[in-house]
Amino acid sequence: MNVLKRLFLLGLAISATTLSVAQEARPRPERPERPATSDPATQARRDSLKASKVAELRKFREDLFVERLKLSSEEKIKFFAVYDEYQLKLKESKMAFRKKWAGKKPEELTDAEAQQYFQEAIALRKQEVELLQTYGKRLEPVIGMNRVIQLPQIEREIKKELITKARSMRKKKGQGSGTGGARPNPENK
Repeated sequence: MNVLKRLFLLGLAISATTLSVAQEARPRPERPERPATSDPATQARRDSLKASKVAELRKFREDLFVERLKLSSEEKIKFFAVYDEYQLKLKESKMAFRKKWAGKKPEELTDAEAQQYFQEAIALRKQEVELLQTYGKRLEPVIGMNRVIQLPQIEREIKKELITKARSMRKKKGQGSGTGGARPNPENK
């Protein structure tokens, strides 16, 4: 039975990383640069607004995990202590890979560079699986193996919901016109 659990976890990890790599490979549209503001107060307001949106998204993410995993207050504290560390290590390894290969298009790589890229991509996947295995074992006493094996699916669902929420927050930003989003009705004058 232990072998089945490991194979299942390995399969989940590979499918999750394949999905994330496929999303990373998609070219992102270039955004126009915003003009730099010389007003420190305006910049401070923007920074404060951005920080509050990030905090709101983090709280939303946390609430989704608590809901989906049915975490008690005690489990929540222990879960996020381990899970956030796991996510940080995953992010660091992915960022190191991306940084090394930034600006290099696959079609422009030499055969030797393509071979090196391939080997490093496989090493990255292995590292992701090792992290999943290590942190899965650390999470098991906190939330149990049944919930640990649900994590990859729950992570994908939560990621989609976070993207949707972030987009809706961005749309709300564009709708504000100083009147709280409400448009004055000329008939009510």
